[in-house]
Amino acid sequence: MLGSVFKKTLYDQRKMFAWWLLAIVGVSLVYVASYKQFAEAGMLETNVPEYLSALMGRLDYTSAAGYLNSTFFTMIGAWMMVIFSLTVGARAIAGDEESGMLDVLLAHPVSRTRFVLERSGALAAAAALFGLAAWVSVSLSSLFAEMGIPLVNIGAACFGLALLGMVFGSLALAVGAFTGRTSLAIGVTTGVALAAFLANNLAPMLEYLDVAQKFSPFYYYLGNDPLREGFDAGGSAVLVAAGLVLAALAVWGLNRRDVSI
Repeated sequence: MLGSVFKKTLYDQRKMFAWWLLAIVGVSLVYVASYKQFAEAGMLETNVPEYLSALMGRLDYTSAAGYLNSTFFTMIGAWMMVIFSLTVGARAIAGDEESGMLDVLLAHPVSRTRFVLERSGALAAAAALFGLAAWVSVSLSSLFAEMGIPLVNIGAACFGLALLGMVFGSLALAVGAFTGRTSLAIGVTTGVALAAFLANNLAPMLEYLDVAQKFSPFYYYLGNDPLREGFDAGGSAVLVAAGLVLAALAVWGLNRRDVSI
């Protein structure tokens, strides 16, 4: 068990983590480091239709911060984090149950509560590692592209990115704990993420989505415009609280089910 469920989880998924980290580095090199060349070539002066801009998160290529926010933090980086974290979360409990390993793991002197909490801790650590890799690669790429964005502001956006991943990963973990089905955990979390993304983006155009926007993790992730304004303590607190509530639900969900232990 490598001393704990937490360590074993990180060890077992080390190869997957490595590939995802390489992917985030590659994406930042392609999109962020190329900003200067795109700007000098006049490729960023295209007017994006209003409906398309709203649908994809208020696209803005008129400034370095707008470009970085539109290409990486709103779209590519955000969805890479969501997919990564929900995959980790879905496999954390439901994956082991479907493979028959959950019985073996819970046969050790580890309570169900501790098992879920350590799996949640491993999920949080994975999201933090992803966020750190994003900060390092995006920061270096932005320096190369001469964007002029403070590294602390990029750090604020990457911190929010990690919290966003923790929320959706915890949702997948909770659904998996309640159902024991990986596919259902992935499907439900993906659907919720898409709905939350659209609610946050379309709310400025559709007034009836104002309330729904306040329930979207994307609203608290980028609503304060961290690339320009820096850290948002209030938004971060909401995301942390949401992740903790979902982890608690996962504990309750697994404890109430019969998994032959």
